Order: sequence, then C-alpha cells, then structure tokens
Amino acid sequence: MPARTWAAQPTRPSSEMRESTPEDEPNRNAAELLKELRSRGARRLELVTLRANRRRIWSLTAGGARLNLHRAFARSSDEVLDDLTLIAREARRNSRRYRAAAERVAGWPVVVEAMRELEREAARKPRSPGPCCATPEQRAYLEDAYREINRRRFGGRLPALVPLRLSGRMRSRLGQMMPGRDEDGLFRVVEIALNADLMLPENDAIRTETLVHEMAHVADLLEHGNVGHGPTWRRIADLAGCDPRAIRNGTIKRRPRGSTPSTRVPTSFGV
Repeated sequence: MPARTWAAQPTRPSSEMRESTPEDEPNRNAAELLKELRSRGARRLELVTLRANRRRIWSLTAGGARLNLHRAFARSSDEVLDDLTLIAREARRNSRRYRAAAERVAGWPVVVEAMRELEREAARKPRSPGPCCATPEQRAYLEDAYREINRRRFGGRLPALVPLRLSGRMRSRLGQMMPGRDEDGLFRVVEIALNADLMLPENDAIRTETLVHEMAHVADLLEHGNVGHGPTWRRIADLAGCDPRAIRNGTIKRRPRGSTPSTRVPTSFGV
C-alpha cells in the first residue's frame, strides 16, 4: 500500500492571521526550519524541504516524517510555525485543531501572493500545448462540450474555442488551464488539458465539473488578468455553477496503471 500523503493548496488570504511582513522574520533554511519545528513539538519530522511549487503549498510524506514546504515559509512568523507544528503533529489524526491550522496556513497572505507571482511568471514564458491522446471523436466531443458550457454557463462570452486536449500523463491532477501571452503581450489561453481518465463513464459528473472549473480560469485570465484561485476566479466559478474550490486529486475511477487511455466518447455534456 502506498504511503499516505497530506497536502494543501492556497486559499484566499485568511482574516484570522495577521498580515505578516516577511522582511521582519528570519530567513531560515530547511535545516533551521526542521530544528525550529521539532523544538515546538513536531518530533516525528526528520526532514524539511523548501520548493518553488506553483500548486501545493505544503505536503507531508514518508508517513509524516517529511514536510515539503513552499519556499515562502522560509520567513515564517511564530504563528505560522506554530500552525506548521500542529499540521506535522496531528495530520494523521485529522483532528479539528489540524484542520483549523491547515486552513490558516493555506490563507497566509505571504504564501498566497508568492504562489500568484509564480503563476504570473509562468504565464509570461512562451508555451505550447502538450501531447494529446484524444481520438478525433473525443476531440470533437470536447469542443462541442466547451461550446455548450460556454453558451449555458458563461453567456457565450468566452472565446469561441480554445485548444483542448486529453492528457494520458496526468496522475495527481484532473485538469489545467495553461495561460500565456501573445506577441503584443496580451493574455491568451495556451490550452485546457483534462485527465484522460475523466472520459471513463464513472467520471462523467466530475469531467463536466472539471471543464467548467478550467473555463472559469479562462474567464478570469482574459477578463481580469488573474491566474490561480483568487477572489475573481471564485466569483466567476460560483456564477457558472461550479463549486468554487480548487479541483484536487479526488476519488475518480482510474484506468489500470500502464494501460492505454480509454477511447470512449460520452453521449452527453452534463450541463
């Protein structure tokens, strides 16, 4: 059985946590963070890593012995360190205190802004669509689904069509909208990619939800110049009838590892 992983993505800045000034805090390296967290009671921790992640702000792996943090946590305040300690100590129990601490950390304004800046940097780099494993019939279905959702959920205000593909390589993600810029520096949509396993019949509902979710990112990018799951995206997603939370690695039907993606073409759009 694979080791369990606990992880989190950023949310809106938390009103419960004071606005931190990173310059006022020590700039700790990973070893210093480990020492600090262990001194506060996170005795199970054996390793802390700092990464420039664009999706997950923290994850707890190796049975709770390894804490992988976004690099913004190098300047954690005492409040954030206390919450990280709680996360490391109580994630396995899924206690009320753990959930509260995880929510506060996910809304820490410093890490939320750091994640947004990484998204903006990524959007400025030249990009092109990735490999598509969809059959011609599946591609036609995705294009028709996009048009129908655009008409019904977004009032037809999105581009008539954007590049759409199925990815046979996605394992931990259900979908993504890749932003970019054109030659004039204006935002454009490089692609919407969906996990190929979403074409399995057991995943019909979450496939539609994922596509609406990613199309809300299209609207947020082109109308507000924003990426990520900030307030403007949440408003757009809510108006489109999409649960305004980041699509996570939920419980979906998976094809056997190593097998080829399904060639099934759904018969409806579920909108």
